[in-house]
Amino acid sequence: MYRFSVLKKFKGEKIAPFYFLYGEEEYLGRLVLEEIKAKLSNAEQWRVEKFDLKNLSWPEVIDVAQISQGLFVSRRLLLLSGEYRDKDEEKQKNKERKKSTGWSLNKPDKKAIEDYLAFPNPGSIISVLLIGEPKRIEGTSLYRFLKTFSPGKIVLLKLQAFPEEKKKWIHQEFSSRGKTIEEEALERMMELVGSDLNILYQEIEKITLFIGDKNKINIDDVNQIAGWMAEVDIWDLEEHLEKGEVAGCIKVLDRLLSQGIKEEYILHQLAKALKNIFLGKQLIQERKSQREVFKLVKPYLKENFSFYPQKLASFIAAVDGLSFAQLEAVFQSLKEADIALKQSGLPPEVVLENFFLQYGQIRGTT
Repeated sequence: MYRFSVLKKFKGEKIAPFYFLYGEEEYLGRLVLEEIKAKLSNAEQWRVEKFDLKNLSWPEVIDVAQISQGLFVSRRLLLLSGEYRDKDEEKQKNKERKKSTGWSLNKPDKKAIEDYLAFPNPGSIISVLLIGEPKRIEGTSLYRFLKTFSPGKIVLLKLQAFPEEKKKWIHQEFSSRGKTIEEEALERMMELVGSDLNILYQEIEKITLFIGDKNKINIDDVNQIAGWMAEVDIWDLEEHLEKGEVAGCIKVLDRLLSQGIKEEYILHQLAKALKNIFLGKQLIQERKSQREVFKLVKPYLKENFSFYPQKLASFIAAVDGLSFAQLEAVFQSLKEADIALKQSGLPPEVVLENFFLQYGQIRGTT
């Protein structure tokens, strides 16, 4: 696995009681957390406990961190995660909730953290993962307060990767999948989808699925797979699926196959869309609002996009229109389609059209 420079800072360092990870590269944050876990002795004895920074009481978090390890108590990695909003927007959100956030500290918060760090519990590690623009995060009261402590108490780590690092990482990710990518194709991929590591990782997965047995990826492959036309059709397919529109699904399927899009890739996108619906139902059960759920499941769709209301409506229609039992039946049908594509010898359009018809019957829209 490629080691970004941010990970190299961990070499030889002892585990600290408190980590503050911040920046726009959430993917790097996950790698750092894995690095922390890998350094723990008896890692299987450590339990991850998650907290939402948006709705957080620091004294309560510290109380949990202070609980001593015992016969029925595991060691803890407390993960406090959140997304830092624009200051004005966050101020309005706080006013509506009538409470502060985990990155806006008051005196009791500061005292709780300070008292804890004077005598930290060796059976607990606190890790904050705050995603957002680094300069804005560095202006928060939480960052400014944590910066006053020594590196032995708190590790502050900015989640950033340089362009050349990202290119080396892309080459290594493709290599680990038995593929190589031409430099021109790599540049084009980053031009089309941007430099966010999360999105690039998804694109690597997509391209690997699409090209099948082909070993070398060229610019034509990238243009065809990451290009806008194929993406528009995939979005259309997802929307028809969410609305339960079988005829629409079959129409888009014909377009995708005529463009040379591989059936494996189409199947992968269908599985991804259904997993999103399943996740949406779980989040709704946790009493999150529809917009909160949509943002968590599809963070790349911003509210200022003209088609945002349409996409939100179709997604919620699927979340409300399918029960967990129905979703289980749909996943089983998709699994059977996958087996049929690999073993039956039937044309892909026949197998996938049959899946859409079964989906409509399960959904009750045909």
